[in-house]
Amino acid sequence: MAQQRAPARGKFIESLGFYNPQEKVFKIDEEKTKLWLSRGAKPTPTVHNKLVDLGIIKEPKIKASKRKKEKKEEKKEEKKEEKKEEKKEAKP
Repeated sequence: MAQQRAPARGKFIESLGFYNPQEKVFKIDEEKTKLWLSRGAKPTPTVHNKLVDLGIIKEPKIKASKRKKEKKEEKKEEKKEEKKEEKKEAKP
């Protein structure tokens, strides 16, 4: 558990577990996690979803982030709309 304003690789308050992406191993101390959550700690959306999967949190999952493709498609759509508006404004 790290403070919000602490650097990403800086000091942390207490270690609650770890994730090994190569072996896809996620270990967490449930008691410590529940204690920190009861004190008001807020996990990141990704960790929140993992805690929901493990049954530690009984809330709906949070959409963690948009994919790069979705972001690119949104930008393309915005540009198309802008061009349409420019054409409408240019016509007398």
